[in-house]
Amino acid sequence: LLFSTATLLKWKIKTFDVKVAFLHSLIDKPVYMWPPQGLSIPKGQLVKLEKALYRTKQAARCWWMHLKRILLEIGFIANKEDPSTYSFESKDGKALLWIHVDDGALTTSSDTLMKYLISKLDNKLKIKWDEEITKIVGLMIERRPNGYKFHQKDLIEKLTLLNPSNITALAPLPHNCKLESDKAAQMDKEYLKRIGMLLYIAQGSRPDIAYSVNYLARFSMCATTTHWNILEHLIAYLRRTKELGILISADNTENQLNCYVDANWGGEGNRSTHGYLLMHGKNPIAWQSKRQVIVASSTAQAEYIALSFAAKECLWISHLFESTTGHLVPYMLSDNKTAIGIANDSLSRKQTRHLIREFNLINEYIVRGKIRLGWTSTNDQLADILTKSIGNIKTKQFTDIVNHI
Repeated sequence: LLFSTATLLKWKIKTFDVKVAFLHSLIDKPVYMWPPQGLSIPKGQLVKLEKALYRTKQAARCWWMHLKRILLEIGFIANKEDPSTYSFESKDGKALLWIHVDDGALTTSSDTLMKYLISKLDNKLKIKWDEEITKIVGLMIERRPNGYKFHQKDLIEKLTLLNPSNITALAPLPHNCKLESDKAAQMDKEYLKRIGMLLYIAQGSRPDIAYSVNYLARFSMCATTTHWNILEHLIAYLRRTKELGILISADNTENQLNCYVDANWGGEGNRSTHGYLLMHGKNPIAWQSKRQVIVASSTAQAEYIALSFAAKECLWISHLFESTTGHLVPYMLSDNKTAIGIANDSLSRKQTRHLIREFNLINEYIVRGKIRLGWTSTNDQLADILTKSIGNIKTKQFTDIVNHI
């Protein structure tokens, strides 16, 4: 989100790392420890910590409160929607800062403001500012002529070394892949390890495998040879497409939030799967594939539940944009006209009156003008890949779109 905003507005971006972050802050409660080897102290005495040493329970929060206090003193304003995001405004322009533990990114509308904020932060903390943006929170970043490419090629290569094979896979899952649970199977830690790595890749830069990983993760506690074979198929697909990622670019990009929402009715236990892909202009900034918490009795109900879920995510992200690009009204796109009619409150509520109240919030959001809702054809539904296995042709079309090809 920060990179998409900065790229669209043509702002400068700097990434940074706070050195020995936890040691900047004082510890907020008395903590004692045995003296390290080689240090002699009087018998019966212990060492009392003054700083929030790594591996103490309080360290992370002490560092966070210390950092927050410094940012507020400089003049940053904490975002109410996301405590890791701060905004700044002065006569020299606007700025946006995002921090994750001790890694972060700073973007400003002017060079003057960038130099000012860097000097202020350097006076308070020991910070290493990166000369070039190459990596942040495990995501590799490549500078492009008019934007940035995010990928996780290094992690994919580590994963493929764990599962070497000669399989050629054109899509994340085989066509019409259907798996079943085997309650007699035992938990496999190696299977869990690979699922964990795949989840991080799917959440970071590869929405094309989000559904596949979500699907395979359902069998984490009862994986059999069949599940392993499908897992190896997915890893083989990643091996072939390790160069792929997502492209954040200003080319032909408007300051608009478009959210594609879809659902696949039914499945194991009769619970449907829904997904959404949120685009800032043409830049993918958020996505998710999720199994629904209740059983939908029809395709329309599954799609309606998906719209309600995605609407809450859209509103949260639109609020994040208010401090920089101004208020954005998300435009949600579904390929189910019945679900759209129910959400607009133009069809009978008998179909959905049994659903829990939270799913009906979308009606209020539309009436208040907080979101807009429209129809898109199934062929243009980008969230389709987040709900089921769609084959190699549609998978290629999707990856081309998120990479602006």
